[in-house]
Parts: sequence; C-alpha cells; structure tokens
Amino acid sequence: MTPADSVRTTPPPTTAPPAARATATTPAQTAGTTPAPTAELRRVRAELCRLIEPGDLLAGVAMELLGPETLHRLITTDHVLSPHQGQQLAEAAESAGLGPRQQDLESGLARWRTRTGQLRGERDLETMARFGGGLLIPEDPAWPQQLRDLGPAAPAGLWFRGQDTITADALPGRLPGFTRAIAIVGSREITDYGTRVTAELSQDLVRAGLCLISGGV
Repeated sequence: MTPADSVRTTPPPTTAPPAARATATTPAQTAGTTPAPTAELRRVRAELCRLIEPGDLLAGVAMELLGPETLHRLITTDHVLSPHQGQQLAEAAESAGLGPRQQDLESGLARWRTRTGQLRGERDLETMARFGGGLLIPEDPAWPQQLRDLGPAAPAGLWFRGQDTITADALPGRLPGFTRAIAIVGSREITDYGTRVTAELSQDLVRAGLCLISGGV
C-alpha cells in the first residue's frame, strides 16, 4: 500500500503538548456537528491516496475545486470536464502558482492513471482495520485543522494505526489520542538496510509511547 501520509498512534488519549498540537492535533470540533462522510467517500479517498503522489499540486487544486469523487471519476473513467469546469481548473491552477505545463490536465491524468490497476480501496481499508488502523479524511470532524492551511498541498487522507483495543467500527473518522509525537523522515529511494533500521526504530519508539507522525514501515 502506498498511502499519501501515515500516522501511527499509541495510547493514552490525553492532552497533547504544544509541539504535538502543532503537527497533528485534532480540532476542537466534535463529532456530530457535521454529517459523517459516507463509506463510499472514504473508499474514493483511499484510492486517491494510491493514485496521486503527495504534493501533486494539480491534483490538490482539482480535488478542492471539483471534489474527490469527480477527480476519481476523471482518472478512472471516460468522464470529461465541461469547458467551464476546465477553465475554472486552469484559473485555479494558475492562482496556485502552477506554470502552463504543470496546469495541463491531460498530463496530470496520464500521470495518475499509471496506478489504476492497483486500486483496492475497500481492501486497503479492511486491511488497516484488522491492524487497528484506519483512514482519516478531510470530511471527518477529527481532521487536523493545521492541514487545511496547506490548501492544495494537503494530503487526500491520513492512514493511521492505533492500539489494538480500538474496534473496527470505531475507527472511521477517529484518530486515537496521543501525548508525545515524533516524525521519521528519509529518502524515497530507501535501501533494504534503511527499511530494516526504520522498522526497528519505529517499533522501539511506539513501544516507548510515542506517536509516529509519518515515517515508519
């Protein structure tokens, strides 16, 4: 699985220190203030995590303007935008600072469609649930408010793993609490040695009670 971002969480759910709140704390908004996202929307975003590389600004602009369902349909079917929608997307991409080549939707679609054969959204969600995890999406009340500041650079979702006591039914839209957080950052061209060391380091940090914000295997 190739999630856009991952968050590995550990108990207990108490107040996070300022450093942790700055990176991945949940907003003050409580569940029930907005309608819960549908299972279909969560599946769509799970598949967008596979289709789109993190930081792809054209995809982010399209997702903000058209919505994740329409972007997913553009990539996976013969659906086309109306001339008005195409013009809106071009203007939004230019406003986001993208150059003429970066704004080209056909180039973007060709880039994103290389992974359509890997789409297993429901299976990915079921697999993460079996391991005590899930996918947090922007439509969830628990989505970290700081990520909204990223605009089109925000991830399509956050994959996370938590304590084994969380039931699968409680996972959608819920990011388990944490008291301390740390990030592991490295090269995308990871070696076998790097994979092994990162796994060992991640496990030791989780056992010590830290929440891994990105990083780990």
